[in-house]
Amino acid sequence: FYQNTKKENIAIVGTPQFEPYILENYKVDKATFYEKFSLDINKKLICYSCADSSIGKNDNIHIKALWNYIKQHNDLQLIVRTSPAEEGKRFKNLMSQIPEIKWNIPKWIQTRENHAESWSQRLPTKQDVLDLKAILSFSDVNVNMLSTMSLDFMIFDKPVINTVFGNNKNGLYNDQRFLNYDHYKYVIDSKAVTIATNEIELHQQLEEAINKPEERQEFRKEILKFEIGVPISGTSKRIVEVLKK
Repeated sequence: FYQNTKKENIAIVGTPQFEPYILENYKVDKATFYEKFSLDINKKLICYSCADSSIGKNDNIHIKALWNYIKQHNDLQLIVRTSPAEEGKRFKNLMSQIPEIKWNIPKWIQTRENHAESWSQRLPTKQDVLDLKAILSFSDVNVNMLSTMSLDFMIFDKPVINTVFGNNKNGLYNDQRFLNYDHYKYVIDSKAVTIATNEIELHQQLEEAINKPEERQEFRKEILKFEIGVPISGTSKRIVEVLKK
């Protein structure tokens, strides 16, 4: 893609979006987090992280399938984090249908209007970074539709399940097409995540994730090493040093 770029001018410095996860000033204690979102500190926590409305058209279906499992277990609870690219208004009916579900609507600021890709002009507040880090720290399992959030949760060594219920045959939005995207095939092939193509598979994979969270631990470590390449600690410093050169 960039044939005029010389290899000696490329530096692998890391991924700055992950750096707050290892900084002390972004730390939140468990009791404060559970109180803020009205969670039961005695129950295990599952987080479903949504895609944006353009590709997350099956989010409601995935969440309901997830809730069907949770309501059979007295020791589980669910928090849903909506996409930072939108306001979360499309879940209004679901919120009223299942009031037991807790919601985290990301606090991001729209910095520029009338942009061709308005989602790219949204920036997180510090409070949202604190909320996100708490969710990553204290959730026991993450479920999402092939999101980069898979990596975020794996940094905290949490099992990840990817839900893709739709295809060209069952009438749902075809989110299974993303399974063939080159950039995500690396994650799938790594076995660091499991892929649920229907509710039955999701429930089976939840059993493994909850009861054997260490099952894919080594696979998670390997894909993080492959995707990030360098330690998270010191990312900003490395970026500055390379830019100075």
